[in-house]
Amino acid sequence: VLKKLREYHNKGKIKLELVGKRPTMEQIKLNYGGELDAAIRQDTHDVTLITGDKVQYDMGIFEGLNVILIKEEVKKKKKGLPHLKLFDFFDENTMSVHLKRYITPYAKKGSPGNWYLSKINDEYITTKQIEDIIYEILEAVKEDPRSFIEIEKKGGATVAILYEYRIVITRPPFSNEVEVTITKPLIKKTIQEYNLDNKLIKRLQRESEGILISGRPGAGKSTFAAALSNYYLKQNKIVKTLESVRDLQVSPEITQYTKLER
Repeated sequence: VLKKLREYHNKGKIKLELVGKRPTMEQIKLNYGGELDAAIRQDTHDVTLITGDKVQYDMGIFEGLNVILIKEEVKKKKKGLPHLKLFDFFDENTMSVHLKRYITPYAKKGSPGNWYLSKINDEYITTKQIEDIIYEILEAVKEDPRSFIEIEKKGGATVAILYEYRIVITRPPFSNEVEVTITKPLIKKTIQEYNLDNKLIKRLQRESEGILISGRPGAGKSTFAAALSNYYLKQNKIVKTLESVRDLQVSPEITQYTKLER
């Protein structure tokens, strides 16, 4: 679009003028909080703002600006999901993908309690690649009503839920490099699939208080907790969950809570 505008200007079809001040370092650091978007809107009260950002569009309408929203056509994946670059790193056995700038991509494959780390390819992740992936993720989160930003810290940490994916984005100074970790739950189990002893099943039916689930990382604690939550829902109990991040694979009737900021 920018190249076309310059082309039309050079041909005398339009007049192209660059306005506004260069953003400060503070504005750039606070960009994820909308600082640059606010600065853009300050210079557009007498003109028409054209944007591909839905949040920027909504804020412009709220502030009484003339705004045009441009939507980019994206490839569709199964179930109607847009095809994002992050999907290219997954196959049917992938549990999570680990992307770090200047490092080759890795994937965690297998199942809870039985997984291994595998190099996806020998190509190092470039700055443009990882920034494009992050941009696509954050834009998709804005557009999808089921997705949301769970945690966003100024030090350089963002946790997002995109469809069924849990995504952690880190930057300096929080991390030494730009890194993206995308986790997709592979398994949704029922209590019956665990083949629990009948005495334990009766205990779970009779009392639901005081249950402690423990185990090493990756052992399947969250999978079991989700199965237990769905089990109690079918027992006509009111079920709520409290965790951070909210990514348990539970029935939509179950409300998932997270921590509140002080």
